[in-house]
Amino acid sequence: MKKKNRVLYQYFFSYFLIFIIPFSIISIIWYQTSIQSIEKQIQLSTQNYLLQAQTTMSDHLKQLEFISKQLSLDSKVSINMATHPYYSIEARSELARYKISSNLIDELFVYYYDEPNKVSSAFGQLDLALLTQEKYTKYDFDLDQLKKDLKVKTPIFRSVPSVIGKNGEEIQGLLEYIIPLWGSDGIPYGAAMYTIKMSNVQKIMNPILEDKIGNVFMVGDDQQLLASANSNYLVSLANSKKTIEKIKETKQVKLDQEKFEVMVLKDDNFGLSYMALTNSDRAYTAIKQVHNVILTSVIVLFAMGIGFIIFISKLQYKPIKNLEKMLKNQVESLGESESYDDFARIQQHVSYFLKQNKQLTQDIYRQVPHAREQVLRKLLTGRLKHQEEINVLLKSVDVHLDAPNYFTILVSTKMLDREASIQNQTFLMTFLDSFEGLGGSYRAYGSELLASQSIALLVSVKLDDKQNPQDKIQQVVNDILLLIQTENVISPPVGVGSLVTDLSYINRSYIEGLAALDYQTLYPEMKKVYYYSEIKQNLAQNSQFFYPTDEELKLTQSLNQGDEEVALKTLAEMIKKGNLEHKTVASRRLFGNYLVNIILKSGVDSCKDDFMIDANELLDFSSLDELFNCLQKNIHVICEYVQNKLKNQESQLKVAIFDFIETEYASHELSLEGLAEEFGVSISYLSRFIKKESGVTFSKYVQQLRLEQIKNNLIDTDQTIKEIIQAAGYYDVPNYTRKFKEIVGVTPGQYRRLKR
Repeated sequence: MKKKNRVLYQYFFSYFLIFIIPFSIISIIWYQTSIQSIEKQIQLSTQNYLLQAQTTMSDHLKQLEFISKQLSLDSKVSINMATHPYYSIEARSELARYKISSNLIDELFVYYYDEPNKVSSAFGQLDLALLTQEKYTKYDFDLDQLKKDLKVKTPIFRSVPSVIGKNGEEIQGLLEYIIPLWGSDGIPYGAAMYTIKMSNVQKIMNPILEDKIGNVFMVGDDQQLLASANSNYLVSLANSKKTIEKIKETKQVKLDQEKFEVMVLKDDNFGLSYMALTNSDRAYTAIKQVHNVILTSVIVLFAMGIGFIIFISKLQYKPIKNLEKMLKNQVESLGESESYDDFARIQQHVSYFLKQNKQLTQDIYRQVPHAREQVLRKLLTGRLKHQEEINVLLKSVDVHLDAPNYFTILVSTKMLDREASIQNQTFLMTFLDSFEGLGGSYRAYGSELLASQSIALLVSVKLDDKQNPQDKIQQVVNDILLLIQTENVISPPVGVGSLVTDLSYINRSYIEGLAALDYQTLYPEMKKVYYYSEIKQNLAQNSQFFYPTDEELKLTQSLNQGDEEVALKTLAEMIKKGNLEHKTVASRRLFGNYLVNIILKSGVDSCKDDFMIDANELLDFSSLDELFNCLQKNIHVICEYVQNKLKNQESQLKVAIFDFIETEYASHELSLEGLAEEFGVSISYLSRFIKKESGVTFSKYVQQLRLEQIKNNLIDTDQTIKEIIQAAGYYDVPNYTRKFKEIVGVTPGQYRRLKR
């Protein structure tokens, strides 16, 4: 209060010193300046609010564009998933997750060109006619126009007008935002339609102008009126393309015999314009009344100059007072202390903004290693087939495979017991995650394989024109083994797949590497490196009766991994070689029985009791080609079962891990290391897994759980603050109190008083 009085006194004495000059002249000059200043402040205030509304709306629309990009990449919301009688549940759940990520939209619909009369949403598939007649029965939808809009190739906005309800009340309309969905081949296959209630749009634009003073409009690039801040008489006056074009071209416009000042802000990113129409007569009425009163008072009450000085001083101080009041409201919304002055509050706003952006940048960098491992795993297991898609994904996760030749190395991490194996795998991944060697002639990226207790290295290598490819592979493998020996002392067993020149076929090299590593278990020869090409050659030379043991290893591994494509290709090669090697009927029947036995053994090992086939029917074949047709069905059953099993295992692991954390989060002994040991996984894998499923790191997730418990106990219980914080797992109460204020904006005590 003292600060305010001091400023007011300064105004008073300043005007008192110039009182000896002809007061009337000075008053007129001063007041004209004041009027211009206030008018300019009103204009700047309107402009600032208009810019704020544009920025807020643009941020929401950017979020919807981001959601649309995610939809186009998300296989869970593909047309096959959405229309599948079973997996449509998963598609609806995924759409519900996307929907709740934005608080602007009312509903999210996905339209597929292959289903021209239906849309998908979180509550299932609906006919377009049913959507307009039941879901939005209160709104005036143009069904034919909606069908045309859903097939456009660029994002568009469409306004659904308000209607009058049964009881005569006005039901506000909707705003449609339709964004085409593009496939990886660059061809649109559908569209995402977001319905936004006008009330949500009005919340963004409403604080700008009062109903009686004017209105604010949001206009599309086709001059269509999309939304307004309120529903006053100006909506009907400006609801035509010609009127809107006229308004946008001038700074003042006359509507219904009234003059309005026009302010327009354009958003070129979305083709939108925001127009503020202010009735100058109504907006400046109060200023004109004060102007007349002061001029009359100056003439009549000249002798009471001191009184006039006080009045003028207060009037001059009024804009500053309003500015302080506005800042106070904004600061209190963040929970700042009342003791802060204006500059301290502004500083806190800026600091908070910078801190949030710094945290966002750090979160993005933390996400890259996990995304990289997901892409590498999909690539190795053959789930990425298109080269363009592979290039985009690898670039997005900072993986650079510049050399045109690729192969895989499988590094075993098995030790004497499970705990030692986990520790060994975690340690090896610290330096096998990404590296290069031999003067940059090769680059390798690592990915953990928990099921086989090994690490898969995807290697891109440059070959000299005169150099044998196998010699170069051996040179690279020896260099990597030297790196492992330098860091780890012990050199683990290694399986090496064949060289490929197309990344979409790298899964074949991966299967071969697994087969080579598996060969080390079946035929130990006290070696550390097993090349699939050498195994294949040795087995072929040592076999008296043709049994392709190398292909058997490859076929078995492809079935174990659920890779149907590689399994069928390997079986076809075995059938082809069997026809060449075995000329008699008896010999071919014996070879066919050998193939049936491989499939039966893999089926029983992978599927257990769920693998039920008639072996007698398989053995009753007249040719190896006929047998191949029969075995295709069994391979499909095995691979489908393995893929589903892997998905179920990951889902069960997710439930178990998060249930454990949500039960033990307040424990002082809870740690990432202990959690990894509890579930038998490596620390690095667990860290990336929690980041993937929750969106935050392990420590951040535990911190959020503890923070929510502390907030709830502050509101719902009468425990002391110290007891509440210690019960949530924190020993150092003063330190956490400071941290609580950094996160929430107030101390725990202030939070309790505010919420109660």
